[in-house]
Amino acid sequence: MDPENRDTPGGSNYRVISRKRLYDKMQQQNLPNLEEKLNYLENELLTHGDYSQEQIRELKNKFSYIKSEFKRRWSKGKRQEDKFLKENADWLQGTFQIPKSSHGRVGRPLKPFSELSERSRRRKTEQLRNTVSKEALVHAAKASLQSSGNRDASQVLTELVKSPKRGTKYKKAYATHLQVNATQLTPLRSLSMFVEADLSRKQYEVIRDSNKKYYPCYTILQKEKRKCYPQKESYHNPTPSSPRYCRPIRLRFIKETTDTTNNEIKYIQNQIDALENSVFTREGISASVKHTMAFTMVDGKVCNAATQTASTMKCYICGATPKLFNDLSIKRDVDSDALSFGLSILHARIRLFESILHLSYKLPVKKWQFRSEADKTVVKERKVEIQKVFREETGLIVDVPKANFGNTNDGNTSRRFFAEPQKASKITGVDFNLIYRLKIILEVISSGHKVDLKKFADYCFEAAKIYISLYSWHPITPTMHKILLHGATVMEKALLPIGMLSEEAAEARNKYFRMYRNSFARKFSRVECNLDILNRLLLSSDPLITSLRPTIPKSSKRFSKEAIEMLIPADINTNMDNSDSEELTDKEDNESEPCP
Repeated sequence: MDPENRDTPGGSNYRVISRKRLYDKMQQQNLPNLEEKLNYLENELLTHGDYSQEQIRELKNKFSYIKSEFKRRWSKGKRQEDKFLKENADWLQGTFQIPKSSHGRVGRPLKPFSELSERSRRRKTEQLRNTVSKEALVHAAKASLQSSGNRDASQVLTELVKSPKRGTKYKKAYATHLQVNATQLTPLRSLSMFVEADLSRKQYEVIRDSNKKYYPCYTILQKEKRKCYPQKESYHNPTPSSPRYCRPIRLRFIKETTDTTNNEIKYIQNQIDALENSVFTREGISASVKHTMAFTMVDGKVCNAATQTASTMKCYICGATPKLFNDLSIKRDVDSDALSFGLSILHARIRLFESILHLSYKLPVKKWQFRSEADKTVVKERKVEIQKVFREETGLIVDVPKANFGNTNDGNTSRRFFAEPQKASKITGVDFNLIYRLKIILEVISSGHKVDLKKFADYCFEAAKIYISLYSWHPITPTMHKILLHGATVMEKALLPIGMLSEEAAEARNKYFRMYRNSFARKFSRVECNLDILNRLLLSSDPLITSLRPTIPKSSKRFSKEAIEMLIPADINTNMDNSDSEELTDKEDNESEPCP
């Protein structure tokens, strides 16, 4: 756009152009709205002259005022051109100043034609295209290519202009050439084709002979196939308690009651019953896989609801009440269906920890239930004393309510408690052998390895006898009763090692639920909020995405000597925990010998 060839009254550094001319120029452009027209106008002004960086900044600053004025007046005129021109006739007669070009090239240097954008190239060649015929342009291009040594390109250009359809043929031929020379198929894609087409090795090799550069050799396919076969150590999930493998089925925003729990169990059971076998056929050989589902990631509340056990103090496996817990001579009939719920390992650790705490509170009065104010005062003072010692010597805050939910007796606190049974016994006053045996039992059931059920049952029964001989006035808690008396039976019923059937993954998912709600969910609607949370849970537990994670090295668990004797696998890390070994030999603070 050429500005009016006159200087401003204030000096010779600027030229002026009328606002009406700016308006006419941008209206000539077939653009959808005023914003794009103004942007086009600004670009035309900036690219018209050879401006320095300082002049470009000045021009942009000046044009921003004109731009805002055009927008304001256009809106005031109801976006109607006739009304706009009528109301702003005087204003359009005014002028707009632009800097003169900087011929000294102080500012940004001109780019060569090859580095210009497509739009700039069209602008610079516009006059040439409008004044010179197509035949003359093609001839000039051919002559230029030939003189520069590109004779093949010159000859191709000659052939292209002979016929209107010649260019289409050349384009298709070039595309075919690129397709033939495409990069080689990846082994995974080749294997996918091999499986989907039900190819034999001979058939694949025949196909590969047509283009060996595109299809990998069959040896590479064999290596890829071996990755799909289960290895000896890969039949079991290496991280069974990982929340990344905990995939939600559905989310219901309702109050948790016994009826709603039973409805959910029925809902899941109906889906399990409707499962069909997976049938695979290859090379005329068929295989059918039966899917067996089990309720294992459940806590005590769900178990009681599923077995119609009204009281939490009652064993949902054998139906025994606290009055019968300490009688080991009773032959107990068990509900075989209740055995499938597992041992709730994460909650079992916490409940055993709490059972030791509550037992220690009542040691001065030696009563399970007490109603006198004197006894209540003694128990309360004992509790405060134990909490104080735990905090001072171990840093643990035990049995203290937390705002909004639960208390401080969580999984980590219970782990710290059983990690040092000697110190725990000293603080609580509960027998060291009992605490140590409970620690070993927890190690075994959470190990993820197969267990020698006979040895485990005998070990648990000995722990029960120690408890009853020392604290017969206090019944064994329901969780301790379930593990010590029914633990081996539950483990015998389980399809996998009981340590792989923990509810820890589902419990660990709770923190992700809170995090996703806080950071990845919309808050304006309860429905949309829960939908976003569920979608994020599904995304983070997607099997394909999870499989792409880097392999996490297995943690080398260190088991105690007694735990190793009850575990079956040969690949157990036989290094004993040093702290446990010291506890086995240190008898200074214990009246009885450690358990064998």
